[in-house]
Amino acid sequence: MELGAWPGGWLQRLASLVGPGGRVVGLDLREIDEMGPPVELIQADFTLPETLTRLHAALGGPADLVLSDAAPKLTGVVHVDRAMCEELYDAALVVALRVLKPEGRLILKGFPGPEAQQFRLQLRPYFSRIREVRPEGKRATSKEFYWVAMGYRPPADGVDQ
Repeated sequence: MELGAWPGGWLQRLASLVGPGGRVVGLDLREIDEMGPPVELIQADFTLPETLTRLHAALGGPADLVLSDAAPKLTGVVHVDRAMCEELYDAALVVALRVLKPEGRLILKGFPGPEAQQFRLQLRPYFSRIREVRPEGKRATSKEFYWVAMGYRPPADGVDQ
């Protein structure tokens, strides 16, 4: 599944990986052009708790992967932009903790800053391995990276988020 799926490039790649017998759910605030099976689209805000019900229904079971390519619309005001990034990180983690199967993966777009360092610490209890990957094909001015968190370990007493 992908959070922040517009315009759909990652969805196409995921669909080719899972093939016709798999399922890919894409969610975004913006409308995405229909792609057909195995892609199912949801237009909603994943930071809202009620969206989890729709995600569960669309997935039909635990997910192997949660990919979040979501990014806030930046304002240029550093503390506001960092707070919006932090909200997206936290919401993506909440979704992952509720839909991932054991040993599943979370791939999450991040941006440098103190909130990113703090968020990496939040990932540690839930994943056996965490790496930061900087895409080679990104714009020279972009500082984005992706956390690749592997080996999801559900909390023994249920989700605590």
